[in-house]
Amino acid sequence: MRSALLQLAHSCRAAFLWWVRELSGLVPKRLQRRFAAARGRLILLSTAEGMELVYESGDQCTTVATIPAHAEVSPSQRVIAALERRQRRAASRAVLRLPAERALRLSLSLPAAAQRNLAQVIAFEIDRRTPFNRDEVYWAHRVTEFDRAKKRMRVELVVVLRAVAEAALRTAATLGVVVARAEVSGVDTASHFVLNGLLGSRERRSSSVATVASAALMGLAALLAVIALFMPLYRAHAVADTLAAELAAAKAQAAASLRTQKEIEATIEADRTVFTRKRQMAMTSDVLRELSHLLADDTWLTELQLNRGELQIAGYANSATALLTSLEQSGAFSHSAFRAPVVPDQKLGREQFSITMRVVDSGATRR
Repeated sequence: MRSALLQLAHSCRAAFLWWVRELSGLVPKRLQRRFAAARGRLILLSTAEGMELVYESGDQCTTVATIPAHAEVSPSQRVIAALERRQRRAASRAVLRLPAERALRLSLSLPAAAQRNLAQVIAFEIDRRTPFNRDEVYWAHRVTEFDRAKKRMRVELVVVLRAVAEAALRTAATLGVVVARAEVSGVDTASHFVLNGLLGSRERRSSSVATVASAALMGLAALLAVIALFMPLYRAHAVADTLAAELAAAKAQAAASLRTQKEIEATIEADRTVFTRKRQMAMTSDVLRELSHLLADDTWLTELQLNRGELQIAGYANSATALLTSLEQSGAFSHSAFRAPVVPDQKLGREQFSITMRVVDSGATRR
């Protein structure tokens, strides 16, 4: 798990550095030179003749001061006070570089299995293959070759006496320069060796800062991944909530419209019912008036029914046939016919009739 997290941290750091390099190509040359000057650093070169203080900015190196080997440098004569402002800022991240001739170089051929506890194996090799005890030196190493077939690896080892390194470190402190890194010169920058343990707690603080920075970078990457994953879901939920609110509003409006429509239909139906009743009442009045005009004094009715324009009457008359003819010729009624046979009533001396007919128009009955 730890190796996976470290690999992820290295991948994120490499991606970030690549992104910065790509963006730096878009910066104007003038600003690039200014930024390069701001990133400059002080290098303390320890030589046999003494100490050289060099300011390195980009591809340019400027010798700031040269301190002879046997010269006494008091705190009141600190060279750092004479530096320019940007050089003074660089003094807080100075590099102590020891010459290659002040170090002992060894090439070790070790089993591949020694990679698991390489530091302990190298410490044992220092005791065995150098004239110094491991407590008398500072050392650095790197794996230069790894043969999986033979299960062997080649390690390049650099050993520096503690007295030499600490003397250079004391000179740097006297000059007022804060050393952030101690290394041994190589053929080029890539071959410089960083000495282990020379700066003690400072290296541990740097390592802890790097660890915290890597953890923060991984946390930021995880946070961005979570945001990238859940942002579409959040937007989809927001859109769904908006659509649900709009749908609920539309449903409420539709329900209100439906209630209004039902109320209108109920009102129309009530008006139609009232109108129909009024019309039927008017028709009944007209029919009664018309019948009163057509019926003779010797005729009377025992039954009268008016339903949807159909009129049925029954009663007694001297001549039922004459009554039927009079109704048909009146113009107010049509399709007049006997509903039942005419029956003579000997006691009353009249004919009992039952007639059905259609009312033509209530207006036609008005006179």
